Amino acid sequence: TGKTALGFQTILNATANFRPSIGTNLQSRMYNISPTVYVRIPFVVPDPAKIDHLTLQMRHDDGFVAWLNGAEAASDHAPFALDWTTTSTEDRPDIEAMSFLDFNLDSDRGVLRPGTNYLAIQGLNSARTNNSFLLLPRLVATREVTATNVLRYFTKPTPGSDNGAGTAVLGPILQRSEEHTSELQSQF
Repeated sequence: TGKTALGFQTILNATANFRPSIGTNLQSRMYNISPTVYVRIPFVVPDPAKIDHLTLQMRHDDGFVAWLNGAEAASDHAPFALDWTTTSTEDRPDIEAMSFLDFNLDSDRGVLRPGTNYLAIQGLNSARTNNSFLLLPRLVATREVTATNVLRYFTKPTPGSDNGAGTAVLGPILQRSEEHTSELQSQF
């Protein structure tokens, strides 16, 4: 709980003030020391099968690489080779870090498991002497839900399970039925 953002800002920038967002100040550990920080954030997923879409939203200055349960999932302004001295490939303008940038992780949902999972991030500053750094991740899982007030036809039975999405094409709907006797029946 609390603020997840990590970072620092040695010079206050009127148009891009990171300080109110920062929960863990890293100035004494990064500024003039190291351009990289490593973070592991545990999170719980009760049932990964119920996640239809997964998005990593990041506010970052300057770059990062993110892994889900050890599998690389997203990156921005990161070089191919990484180590503890790696810098970002670009000095991202501070103002750009004021808004979240979305990274689609739908193809990475398969690495999620029931229970505790881990989002690991290597945050990258443009230089160890850069006067600002921000890393604020937000992982968003969504599920598509079909409106229950819309008529649906379910083509496959699912006893004991959630119904599938069904189809909105119901085919002909019989409003009224009448009894007709066939002329052929009366001849026999």
